[in-house]
Amino acid sequence: MTSWAYRATPKGTSYARTVEIIVQHGFVWRPLFKATEQRSKTGLPPTYSHLGAIDPARDELFIYFAGDPATEYVGGFAFAAPRPERPPAHPSGLAPAIVQVPETDPLHAALQAAGYEPDSHLGVFTGFDVVPLDDGATPPGRPTFAGQYAIGTFPVEAAGAPPARPAAVAPATGSATLPTRTTVAVGRCYGVDWSGAARAGDKVWVAELDPAARLVRSVARPWRGQTAADTVAGVAAWLSTLTEAWVAFDFPFGLAATDRTSLLGEDLPDAPRAWGAALAERFPTVGAFIQAATDRGLIGVNRRATDGASPFGPLLLQLIRQTYWGLRLLAQVPADVALLPWDHELASTVRVLETCPAVLLRALGESNVGYKLRPGSDLVRAALLDAVLAATGWACAPEVRQAAISDREGDALDAVLAGLAAWRASAQDHAAITSLLPRLAEGHIYA
Repeated sequence: MTSWAYRATPKGTSYARTVEIIVQHGFVWRPLFKATEQRSKTGLPPTYSHLGAIDPARDELFIYFAGDPATEYVGGFAFAAPRPERPPAHPSGLAPAIVQVPETDPLHAALQAAGYEPDSHLGVFTGFDVVPLDDGATPPGRPTFAGQYAIGTFPVEAAGAPPARPAAVAPATGSATLPTRTTVAVGRCYGVDWSGAARAGDKVWVAELDPAARLVRSVARPWRGQTAADTVAGVAAWLSTLTEAWVAFDFPFGLAATDRTSLLGEDLPDAPRAWGAALAERFPTVGAFIQAATDRGLIGVNRRATDGASPFGPLLLQLIRQTYWGLRLLAQVPADVALLPWDHELASTVRVLETCPAVLLRALGESNVGYKLRPGSDLVRAALLDAVLAATGWACAPEVRQAAISDREGDALDAVLAGLAAWRASAQDHAAITSLLPRLAEGHIYA
């Protein structure tokens, strides 16, 4: 498997139109042939660099948009299964990732309206058919582009060498600088690796941690086979059964303040339950929510103050489904459950909070690069799990270790990391966190 980077620019169309085409049609525009008088031995003009090397059956594509002045990360994608209505564009099949769009395809009119131009040699629109990678998939480092080439690559390990454990990084600042006390968690700590997939129950992992024994007892998928809506209802019901617990979810509990106003209105209180209820009323479907964010030009643009160490902002295309269904969950969290830091004065024995595995790893001096989906990433997950458990003084049951290492998408390990974040949050001063502007208006990542 090879990870590729694609850099779209305003020369094709605007950022908003680029995202709209991806969301509505699962398509990224890309000419196949260069506009040149040069011809190969087959009589065809040369193709753009790297296009012939992309294997759509195995490779992945991370999309960026080079704007003015910054380059925005759009999201990570796999190549969609071949569609009969969009055949390969190259007459000899030498660039299998590039498809052509016939004039009868509704996408053709959308590309025309967006201002794209057809391939100069073929006279038809060409590009990549894509589907989003699983929630939370991150680029494998910083992409490199040669000159003005739009297709770039990422650093790779030496051939034949096992993947190296990412170098340690400086611990992140933020909650670690706030006043803390001795860890007070009793009962159980839970880490929930969230998902916004259509069948979210297949992707939501829950890790159960025993603070008294410093042992991660289990990690499982309790809602397998359930839709996103049914998973939300199931998780809300599960929260109502807990008696003494700290529960950390890895989805954003809020939006950037400007995005919240634009999407949910100006008169809402600083309360996640109210945000989730307004979201459900205004946008009954995740598609409606994504379309509204796209129409307003908000996809991947704004980040919250707490997102400094996070790979994602709440409305990044890679995370927006997770954000939507997470906020829908918050609207259903029982009233006697404390949502932190907002309800820090509530006398509740069940506390729910936001975390991000990548932020926790940074706080512990570890890297989040390379432990998901890459060849050999099981070795990275094993080393990372050992390092995190050693740093926090925890152990895990053998079946937990096996699940965390064998789950190549890294979700089981993320659930364990979220559980450790819940445990660490019990030692933090939640009243002090509320004084960090604009935490109550946007949310706070505990790590």
